[in-house]
Parts: sequence; structure tokens; C-alpha cells
Amino acid sequence: MKRVLSVLVLATALGGCNSDDVKEVFKEIGIGGGLTTNASVCFNEGLYKNGTEYILTRRVGEGSNVKTNFEVMRDIYRGGDAILIRSKKETSADVTNTYIGIDINEKSHFVLGRITPRNRTDYKPALLSAFDLNKGESYSQTVTRFDSDSDSDSDSDSDSVYDRTITFKGFETVTVPAGEFKACKFESDIFVTKNNGLRERIRLETWYAVEYGVQLKEIENGVITTLINAFINGVEM
Repeated sequence: MKRVLSVLVLATALGGCNSDDVKEVFKEIGIGGGLTTNASVCFNEGLYKNGTEYILTRRVGEGSNVKTNFEVMRDIYRGGDAILIRSKKETSADVTNTYIGIDINEKSHFVLGRITPRNRTDYKPALLSAFDLNKGESYSQTVTRFDSDSDSDSDSDSDSVYDRTITFKGFETVTVPAGEFKACKFESDIFVTKNNGLRERIRLETWYAVEYGVQLKEIENGVITTLINAFINGVEM
């Protein structure tokens, strides 16, 4: 079944929940017992709560481990409220600011834009990641990506159109260096049309940890990215 989901532009403020509450919710929906078929259990709204900090160490292909620090705060983007996720790799002095919104009811988040010291990227409409899907359900979205220099006065130096279809394939047990986790698996089929007319296809598989919402593994056109370890507010997954 395919669903086309709308994107809300206004970010929603988050309330926290304690670990006992989380455990009770997961008990009710049958995590570990095979009762749930909905990927919303892999949406962790705590990752977008103001003041949250997390550290992810990942490896791309056969490369070295790369540690990235993330800080979550509230900010303004293009004149509207947004959640700012500020990230910095241990191997670089550069900081990346990613501006997102969330819809708690729809169990989704969406990227509004991203700014680095050299580049600015805007997505219209915002780039959606939806989790309120049952096994076999999918959603489609067409997004235009606008890229420009960070100090450019123009809105865009180039643009690309992304035609995306994302399908929730179900739950799997995934083992990565960070440990063994129950995970939601998604498959993405993406066609990118650049402003020069060239067209490319991206096939993407991603696994997100149940409850934590952290990406455990990704395969993009055969290149594998794995999670080595993760700390959320100082606590290791």
C-alpha cells in the first residue's frame, strides 16, 4: 500500500518521557513479542528535544571510524521556528547546522535545510522521513534541492529534483559493532534529476533501532555504513 504524506512546516515542541514510561509503552505494543507491525516504534522523539546531546561513531565502507557530536537546540530558519541539530566531526573543525521540523502525531521528521561553512542547501518541500507505516506500506515525495554558497546572495546556484519512494519492509534483528538490536528496515528508491538534465538512481537500505531511533546500518548503492557506538545524553546504547 502506498501513502503520500503531507509535510508540516511548523516544528512541534517536545515533552520528555522517563524510562519507565517508555518501557510500559513498549510492553503494551508488544516489542519483543512480535505483536506490532508499525515502524513508529523506531521514531524516538527524544532525539529532537531541546538540549539533547548525542555522539555517534560510524564507519563508511572500509574506511576509518568517524566520531560525530550532535547538539539539539531551537532556532529560526527562513523566518520560522525550527529545531537545529548542530554536528561536528572529531576529524574536522567545520560545524554543520541542520534545520528540521517534527510531527509527533505522524511520527515523522523533515529536513528544511542545511548550512556548512561553504554551502547552503534548502529543500522544498522539506525532506520527509516518516515512521507511521505498517509492513509493506510506502510513501512517495518529490523534493527540489537548492544548493548555493553559504555567503551567496542568490537563492540557488544549482538545483536537483528528487523523486523518492520509501517502503517499510518490516522488523529485523541487526548486529553491528554497537551491538545487536531489533530494527525497522526501510528501502528507498530515489531518482535524481540535476539541472543539467542528467539523471541518476540511488538505492538505499536503512535500519533504525527500535526505541532508540538511531540509524544502525545503511547500504547506499552497495556502500555500507555501520554504527560503531552511540551515546545519548552520556548513556551508551
